[in-house]
Amino acid sequence: MKSKNLLIITIILLSFVLINCGKDTSKNESTADKSKDSNSVKKQQQIKKDEIVVSISKYRAEEEKKLAEKVLKKKTVDIKTSNASEDTKQKWEKFDAYYDGDKLVRIQVYPHKGISERTEEYYLMDGKLVFVFIQDKGSKNEGKDSGEPGKEFYFDNGNLIKFVNNTGREELNPEESKIMYESKLQIEVTELIAVLNGTK
Repeated sequence: MKSKNLLIITIILLSFVLINCGKDTSKNESTADKSKDSNSVKKQQQIKKDEIVVSISKYRAEEEKKLAEKVLKKKTVDIKTSNASEDTKQKWEKFDAYYDGDKLVRIQVYPHKGISERTEEYYLMDGKLVFVFIQDKGSKNEGKDSGEPGKEFYFDNGNLIKFVNNTGREELNPEESKIMYESKLQIEVTELIAVLNGTK
């Protein structure tokens, strides 16, 4: 009788262990599947961002070519006599707006002489900011990407999707800088467009 009871208990324990082992395996497989799905989604998102960056680079090159060929129409705005904010007036002297037909495609901002050499270029596609290039020492080849040091910002629907810093100086906190630039650059270009629309 004792050996029969012992056999039943052993069978129950073995059944319990086998059932639990099966559950753990399925949990591990489920976790692995979710991890694979997550990695796949991240890869697809990165591929999409890379495609957008390539598209923006191509667009910028096309507009720079039109600028060099004098196809774009240029309008210069004196910021000190405009309806710009005091902060903008202190920071910038003037900007040039470039049109491809009736579409605003590029804005180049210039500092006050003797105060700073920093320039900023904004590229717009269908009225939306897609690219910004900032140079602390100004551009020797305006409107032409010649590999000069600076910061490049790629935007997609208001989101900064790529930030390239090739100034030789590292950002102290890259993530905070990215968040700051994402907001600041869009606010600046929005004001410049408003100033442009307020001029005759």
